[in-house]
Amino acid sequence: MLAEDVEMHSRIEMLKALNLATEEERRMIRALGKLRNVLVHNVKQTDFKFSEFLKDKGRRDQFVKDYGWWLADTVDADGKKISKADWILSVPRAVIWMSVVAYAAKTATEKIRQEIDREQKEAINGLRRRLLIEHLERNGPPERDGGVKSQG
Repeated sequence: MLAEDVEMHSRIEMLKALNLATEEERRMIRALGKLRNVLVHNVKQTDFKFSEFLKDKGRRDQFVKDYGWWLADTVDADGKKISKADWILSVPRAVIWMSVVAYAAKTATEKIRQEIDREQKEAINGLRRRLLIEHLERNGPPERDGGVKSQG
């Protein structure tokens, strides 16, 4: 299977080459992979807590940047406006999940849009062919010398 044979970095570069992910989305995917590696490859992480993971200001800022790409600068939380950063850091697990779902939804929406565009082009081309056939059936083929056929 291709996914098993290709390193994560290369898969993310493929997303870029195929125009399937923006820089922000690719950064989120890389961050998710790094977090996964911290959790999976370190046996000490059996009691992982985001509160501990996000103690460092630099890590908090990076987390907001990595996972907040899809959010406005302020978020409506229970009827009050709070900063994107405060909201992300208050529910980090949910934000990771929502970031992945937002990317998946965007990708699926783009796929549907491309399919609709393809179907529209096919329909327009079909209509053009039909109109040309009807025109030729009514008027015959154009004259070879470029002149206009007289309507006798």
